[in-house]
Amino acid sequence: MVRFLSPFRTLLLGWLISFAAWGTVSVILGAEIVSRGGDVPTAIRHGLRDWASWAILTPLLFRFSARFPLGRPRKYVVWPAHALVFVLSMAFLHIWKGGVDWAFSAAAGQSNETLQLHQPPPLRSSETLLVGEEPLPPAINLFGYFTFELPIYLMLVASAHLLLYRRRLEERAAGLTRARLEALKAQLQPHFLFNTLNTIAGLVHEQPDKADAMLVALSDLLRLSLETSSEVELPLGREMEYVERYLAIIGVRFDGRIGHSMDVDSDARNALVPAFILQPLVENAVQHGLLPRPEGGSVTVTARRQGARLRIIVSDDGLGFRSRPDATEGIGLGNARARLEQLYGDDAVLEMYDGPLTQVILEVPYRTAP
Repeated sequence: MVRFLSPFRTLLLGWLISFAAWGTVSVILGAEIVSRGGDVPTAIRHGLRDWASWAILTPLLFRFSARFPLGRPRKYVVWPAHALVFVLSMAFLHIWKGGVDWAFSAAAGQSNETLQLHQPPPLRSSETLLVGEEPLPPAINLFGYFTFELPIYLMLVASAHLLLYRRRLEERAAGLTRARLEALKAQLQPHFLFNTLNTIAGLVHEQPDKADAMLVALSDLLRLSLETSSEVELPLGREMEYVERYLAIIGVRFDGRIGHSMDVDSDARNALVPAFILQPLVENAVQHGLLPRPEGGSVTVTARRQGARLRIIVSDDGLGFRSRPDATEGIGLGNARARLEQLYGDDAVLEMYDGPLTQVILEVPYRTAP
């Protein structure tokens, strides 16, 4: 039932907005009629006669234009359809105005001709516009419709197309952003997968137990990846599972040379972060900071909510950037930066600091899943 009523709810909302907009026009012009010596009933009649009809038609014309937009596809159908709708709209306006005139004439005990003579000369309706003080018979007053009503119809159709094209541009931009994010994720996952498979290939004959443990950890990581492959953002707690699987693989490979610790508060675990964003940062710390040291080292992931921001720090006690003057930003950091820009624009931060600890600081707006 709710799904059935949804289109009507949208239409009712459109009528509400339409009557508010056209009602404002009617009040302004009605106030001008009164200021020029007209009476209030005449102003009300003008509002109901000339503008309430357009308030009724406007949402219908917007829906029709969205269904049959003007353009090259189906132009031999769309243009005649708009011409037909214009004719039907003019017929509706003709009937509506006649009905309003009859109602006011009946209520005032006057004839329709007498009532029309009371209109202030400076504000002529569509039937008297540019054709003299005396109105032409409605059945033959085509000039008034094409000089007064047609521009209004074209204005509404143009406004409907403007909203339609804006919505399409937003949808295309969102689709392009999602496609770029998926491409960046696809570039990251094979990078990590090939590194791990090469390591397993080197261990499978000499240390089969380690190779088996790494295969188990890798299968868990791939399962998590498949379960969330369509997600652009994930809760940080879910994202930490990627990191834990990766560090399990590293721990097996290097016999405890690489230590790690996690310090993530409960609020931070519920925050949304870009999917597959942390593992490349941790991998960068391990590969470039810790593994070159014979004694290894430790990597730490800290996450805190700070008001409307989420702050994540990946730190290690490895060699640091200063010891590698020729170091460049690799695939992991480069793609992380690109994905943050796609999702958050200037509202995300990714910075690197070198000191006693090498730190990569990631800040994004704090948001939780609905």
